[in-house]
Amino acid sequence: MYIRNFKKLKGFATYLVSLSGLKSLIICQCPKLEAFPEQVLEGLNSLQHLTLERCIKFSNLSEGLRHLSALESLTLNGCPELVTFPNGIKYLSSLRVLTICGKAATFFGDRKINVIFSLCLVVVVGEDSNCDDSNYDDSNCPKLRVLPESLRYVPALQTLSICRYPELASLPHWLGNLTSLQSLHIHECPKLSSLPASMQSLTNLQNLFISECPELVKRCEKETGEDWYKIAHVPDVIVEKTK
Repeated sequence: MYIRNFKKLKGFATYLVSLSGLKSLIICQCPKLEAFPEQVLEGLNSLQHLTLERCIKFSNLSEGLRHLSALESLTLNGCPELVTFPNGIKYLSSLRVLTICGKAATFFGDRKINVIFSLCLVVVVGEDSNCDDSNYDDSNCPKLRVLPESLRYVPALQTLSICRYPELASLPHWLGNLTSLQSLHIHECPKLSSLPASMQSLTNLQNLFISECPELVKRCEKETGEDWYKIAHVPDVIVEKTK
């Protein structure tokens, strides 16, 4: 199900609770949406993919997240008010891919479309189904300064993408607890200046991509960077200098 451009949408009708077979839900450009009621998430126990994109007031996933036992991927792209995750995220034993992006990043678009067209049924709902992204207000500064503590307990996370958080200054030591992690992407976090030493514990990490983080890029240069020893074990490291 694809819901887009509901400018006055603040919540969800209870009929969503009855969609127990729904596997993918994408919500885009709903500027007044602030939260998911727990009772709505409670009924979506077959949901595998959840995406919120360009919902600038969204700040609360609610503890109902724990009911999404089948969830495999969670994307929060352009939700600058979101700074915490509910403790219920630790119960998502199927969650493999997590993408959090303070300001909307256009490079997630292709993946979103792929998810949509993998569905047997696509429902597009909106005030103007032909709208583009020109009305999206990208001026809100993302508030997230530290990664939410609850993420440390996600047991099976394999891919983590963090991007466009201008105030994010450090990554927590507990990042090394995500021992199933295989891919880590960090993009456009200009205040991020180093990696935690616990990166050495991520022995399953196969891909590390860092871009638009000037100081971090410098510290992660192959063999010469101060943080290189923390990631030398990763087979595929791509560090892109700021253009």
